[in-house]
Amino acid sequence: MHNLFEFGLALKGFNGLWQTVNGTIILLASKATLEQWFIALAYPELLGDSNDKVIAFIARTLLDSATSTKMFAALYILLHGLLNIFLAVQLYREKQWHEYKFHITKKQRAEIPLTQDGSSAPA
Repeated sequence: MHNLFEFGLALKGFNGLWQTVNGTIILLASKATLEQWFIALAYPELLGDSNDKVIAFIARTLLDSATSTKMFAALYILLHGLLNIFLAVQLYREKQWHEYKFHITKKQRAEIPLTQDGSSAPA
């Protein structure tokens, strides 16, 4: 179970890195460059099915979108990626901090004087 948790954190961190890189690329690339990349990537799909509604929708949206839409999408992806990286790091750090806190708490409990019935003495 522990390995699965760490694997999930690694995936979350990688996903955040991937989104951060893509958001930065979209933010820095011109609209014409993005259109050329889309055409290059979608061309094989269009050859296979020229009536593909998903590709047609994306192409229409990309070609008709304003600069503000591109900026919003780029910033959204970029910030979401950074947030994923932050959360993955904090979750990993919290896990280790929790283990450290447990050892401190365990040591403090050993130092608390107990009464005859096993309960802690009132302060």
